[in-house]
Amino acid sequence: MKTNVRDWAWTVSAALIISISTVGWSGARGDEQVEFDSPLYPGEGNRVVPAFLRGETSSDVKISGRLSYPDAVAGPVPAVIVAHTSAGPGSDVATVASAMRKAGFASLTYHSFAPRNFGSSGNASQSGGGPRLEIHQAADAYMALKALAATPRIDARRVAVVGLSAGGNSALLAASERVRKRYVGENGPRFAALVAIYPGGYFVPTGKDVSTRTPILILPAEKDDLMSWSRTKAWVDYVLRENPPVSLTYKLVPGATHSFLNDRAQSNPNVPGSGTCPFTLANFGESSRVFLQVDGTITQSFPQGCQSRGATMAYSSQAASFALDETVAFLKKSFAAAE
Repeated sequence: MKTNVRDWAWTVSAALIISISTVGWSGARGDEQVEFDSPLYPGEGNRVVPAFLRGETSSDVKISGRLSYPDAVAGPVPAVIVAHTSAGPGSDVATVASAMRKAGFASLTYHSFAPRNFGSSGNASQSGGGPRLEIHQAADAYMALKALAATPRIDARRVAVVGLSAGGNSALLAASERVRKRYVGENGPRFAALVAIYPGGYFVPTGKDVSTRTPILILPAEKDDLMSWSRTKAWVDYVLRENPPVSLTYKLVPGATHSFLNDRAQSNPNVPGSGTCPFTLANFGESSRVFLQVDGTITQSFPQGCQSRGATMAYSSQAASFALDETVAFLKKSFAAAE
């Protein structure tokens, strides 16, 4: 039996409607269903970028997620949005969400791709999604943040994103002040922290657009040959050079390969990796495309044949424990600073 604990709706520039209702209260914790509208930008792969930069959506989609609370925690609690990989929510998302609740945080999980018909049943891992995936996941994170900010049992000052792979890159894109203002407004809520685990997608903010008010932690896999850390580090070095006040730290996860949190991970020679592909910089208001190359230079060219295939993906309980411990410690510190 479904019992509504609170329903509300308000109008914003995009006519966003958010509702939250109880779905199967269980014991002290209880779970809630969270629904919110989020934009759909037209096009495939890199062709989504111009529409996103101009704010030209083709429609809205309804995202439905599960908000789960930690046991026996009184008062408004911090919350963590878990952003899934290009394959959609799997055991890795469940593992992270469970660890967040054990740490005393609520967890919010949802599927960004299935409602948009990306890939096969929401698995976009072999669809060549590129920036399309990260753009929509970053939008979902902010729409979810707005929903959580209106939830009495959540402390709106202490909401974070923990993203995995493509979701990790969306966490980096969510660090953009321009992106934040688009979805929640100048005076809207902001994330207390952003965590990217084995990220390395295709679309990131410019250095000066990265927020100086939200700490960022990156946890790359040391032996990742799908989303190479050396490539992502080019963006890290660029941001710290362009915007020194940014709080951006990283720790390599020793001996790990991509997808080390997924206990069903299997190497797949057909999965496309970023290889030596440059990042597309979210250059709002500019007509020309700007790319951050692996060597740290910024050009207007995108090399052909930069993707690689045949990467190793394997679960590692040791790497998973290391990454989750680092994530929890970082979030506790960030949440304490946001109180």
